[in-house]
Amino acid sequence: MNEDQWLKLVGIVNSEFGRDLSNCITLKIIAAIPFEAGFENPEREALAKMYAYMAAGSKAREIFEHTPEDDKDILARIQVGLYNEHLGNKKIIKKGHAIIGLLLLESYKNDIEKDKANSHYNPLVSKAWDYKSIRDSLLKTIHKVQNDNLDSLYDKWYNKVSLTKLKNAKNVEVQSAWWEL
Repeated sequence: MNEDQWLKLVGIVNSEFGRDLSNCITLKIIAAIPFEAGFENPEREALAKMYAYMAAGSKAREIFEHTPEDDKDILARIQVGLYNEHLGNKKIIKKGHAIIGLLLLESYKNDIEKDKANSHYNPLVSKAWDYKSIRDSLLKTIHKVQNDNLDSLYDKWYNKVSLTKLKNAKNVEVQSAWWEL
C-alpha cells in the first residue's frame, strides 16, 4: 500500500467517524494487509476491515468486548475484522494477523491493573492465556515472512509502544489510548 492509497482510505474513515486517524498505526496495518497480500480488490477489503475496527471501538464496543468464549484464540473476538486467506498470499495474511494479535496481546497486558480494578474480564488476569507463549508464537509468525511494508509498520508500532511504556514508567501523561497506537 502506498501513501496515496492510505490517505484515500483513511480520509474516507476520517470523514465517516469525524476523527483524524491518519497516524493510527493499527488502522494502517489493517489497511495494508490486502495490498501486501495481493488481493484482487484491496481497497474494498481494506475499507471494510477498517470500518469493522472502528466499530469495535465505538458505541458498539461492548458487543466486541472479550469474553471467556473468546479465550480459544488471540484473534477469536475480532474474526469479523480478519481477512480470508483464500483472497491472497496466505503467508502475508498470517503475518498481518499475527501483528494484529500481538497488538491485542499487548493491549491486554497494558490493561491488567485497570481491568483488575474494574472487574473487567481479561484473559491474562484470568490466567486463560499465557502471555509469554502466545507472544513467542506470534513473533515467530511475524518474523517467518518478510514484507517490507508490514515490517516497517510493525517497527513503527513497536517503537511507539516502547516510548509509551517508557513514558508510563516515568509517570508522564500519555495522550493516546492504547488501541489508537
